[in-house]
Formats: sequence, structure tokens, C-alpha cells
Amino acid sequence: PIAVLEDTFYVDSDLPLVERLYYTVIAEDIHDNRSGKSNEFSFVITGVSDERVGIPEAFELSQNYPNPFNPSTVIKYALPKSSNVSLVIYNLMGQEVMRWDENNVTPGYYEKTWNGTTQSGIPVSSGMYIYRIVAGDFVSTNKMVLLK
Repeated sequence: PIAVLEDTFYVDSDLPLVERLYYTVIAEDIHDNRSGKSNEFSFVITGVSDERVGIPEAFELSQNYPNPFNPSTVIKYALPKSSNVSLVIYNLMGQEVMRWDENNVTPGYYEKTWNGTTQSGIPVSSGMYIYRIVAGDFVSTNKMVLLK
């Protein structure tokens, strides 16, 4: 087997460089009863996206891009399980500049775009900023630079 699933969703993230992939499925219950193999089914790969899809294996906070930036940047993060998420941007004096709070966010890959020109109508200055994510027990922090 290439995977054991607790759910009905599977992403094959380590694909060989071939034109067609073939799969069969076997089901097993909690009493070790097994089904026979399903009919073989295949997929034709028509393209590869740079976008990450599916359910991540671990929490992650990526470096913003572009960095340095002007006027906006993208902050990406990954959630392997449902979590309340708080993503906050601080200036170097520790003052909150921007905040996104979301409850019960499902597993997956996400991104937020921050426009560093104004915050609540107040101009934001050039300089270094800190962004921090709290998702369940996961906490991570990165730095970014706004150049005007």
C-alpha cells in the first residue's frame, strides 16, 4: 500500500514523472475484514500547478513574498487540522498594525495579502515588521521589510 487513510480524502504528493498513474483501492474495517481490490483506475497528468493543495502534514508559516515589498505582500500558512487562527502584524515597537482572526479554520493552505500603504487610514512607514501566527498550540514568527 502507498497510503493508509483515516478519511476518504487522499493527495498523492510524491508523483513519479510518468504520463499515467494507476490505482486500486482495498478497504479494511476495524475488525481486519478486507475487501477485494477495486477495479484499476487511472489518471492522466495534464499539468502540474505550483499551488499546494490538500491537507498539509504540519503547521507552517512561510516567509512573506515579496520581501522586501512595496506596497503589498502575501503571507502564506498551512494548517494540518482545524484551528482557531490569529495572524497579527506588529511594528518594531510591538504595536499591532494589522490583525486577522478566524475561528475553526479547516485544514489546508491559506494566504493573506497585506497592503502596507495604510492601516485604518493611517500611513504605514517603511521599516521592519514582525508577523506572528497562533493556530491551536502552534506559534511562529517571521520578519518582513516594507520599503517605500
